[in-house]
Amino acid sequence: MIKSLLITLCLIINSVGCSVLIHSDQFVDKVELKPQVETSEEVQYCGRSNFKVQYLGGSEYFQNELLNLLKATKSLNLSVREQFLLAVFTMIQFRPDQFGHSARIQVFEARKGKVSYEDIFQNPKVSLYDVLARQSSLEKIQKILSGHKINPKVGPDLKENLALIQSTLFQKKILKHKGKRPSSQKKPQVTFDQSNIKAFAKYFTRGENLVIAGEGLKTFNVLNFLKAQKKEAQAIYAKSTPLWPPPTFLAKSEELSKAGQQCNIDLNLYRNSMQIISPNKIRPAVFAIAGNDEFYYISSTQEFESTSIHPSFPTILSGAKNSRPIPICWNNTGNQFQFASASYARDMGQLLYSAVALGILETSSREKVIDIINHPRNMLLQTPPRILVEEHAGKSKLIDDFYDLRIPVYGVKEIGRLFFAGNFSSGAPLKLVGDKRALENHVYCY
Repeated sequence: MIKSLLITLCLIINSVGCSVLIHSDQFVDKVELKPQVETSEEVQYCGRSNFKVQYLGGSEYFQNELLNLLKATKSLNLSVREQFLLAVFTMIQFRPDQFGHSARIQVFEARKGKVSYEDIFQNPKVSLYDVLARQSSLEKIQKILSGHKINPKVGPDLKENLALIQSTLFQKKILKHKGKRPSSQKKPQVTFDQSNIKAFAKYFTRGENLVIAGEGLKTFNVLNFLKAQKKEAQAIYAKSTPLWPPPTFLAKSEELSKAGQQCNIDLNLYRNSMQIISPNKIRPAVFAIAGNDEFYYISSTQEFESTSIHPSFPTILSGAKNSRPIPICWNNTGNQFQFASASYARDMGQLLYSAVALGILETSSREKVIDIINHPRNMLLQTPPRILVEEHAGKSKLIDDFYDLRIPVYGVKEIGRLFFAGNFSSGAPLKLVGDKRALENHVYCY
């Protein structure tokens, strides 16, 4: 009965789009949801024409630092790829929680009608250093970064992950006693790695409290870190079993039938009412830049059921071995290129499936892309079955259907994040379209 009900619900949801970021602590008991809020779309794309590059990703502190870097290096006439590398080097210092040895790092490049995609976690023979060093001098990037003396600061996502990491480092274990409960005089046994505790406390706490958003982080030589990581990566990655398959062409189906569309996950899982739901929030590091008909993208994600700290670069944190990738899809016909990615969701694939099914990789209209990204979202979760609905979606027949099926409906502020890159006609300039739900997915022009 439950299985049949879940399949019915997923088919209903997939017909309108579904995704999720968080679970709600407030039950919506068949009351009117808040009306949809109208906000400016200026944060979603570059409305002016006199810019060289567009980019998105990272906290407000990272965005400010990157803008200062781009201004300071204007006279160097850096290529778009070099500006991308400068951003990556900077982001590694702003998000040390996402670039450890267990990170699932994806790099995507589109240039002159050709695309390349690397899933570094799945490829034990390729490191992040190898991918970034292609066609560019990393020594030049490090020299620029060292001369600028960047000031990395704690952003909201790093702060949230640090709180999670702290809890894994200070796990308490109650001693088991046969036949009786431990007496009140006996204290819980604390188990932890003393070196990890000391390193974490030194760099990420102030007294007994975690660092707060806006506080500074220790800087380090990113190039030296990448070289050290390259030496360590092969042995570590070779022992890991990939959780998701390598990129494949989308199977032919009613919704996903265009030749040339590729994804790094099998979206037909969702068409067949299968979901891959993470138990925790995913707070990845994501950055994308477009300019001169070139597009570059990087994402990195780690999950923290356990935590270790790099012995030589103690602000770099690592977690579980089987992090899920950020799902991406693209459509490249040579003269026209389109790309979409979903993140910040417990099941990011649900969000991307909806966008692809609604035609985000097939449209020739920026307005339609914006409509798809702004489309009110909901998500099916299981164990127990329940539905999350964005509170600004308003009352709808879909919500009534959920209630009629006696499925709990929870209101949440926002569900996941989407962004798009591509051109809307053959030979047209590449454009970024972000998600107004969060600052990290706003588009900036320079």
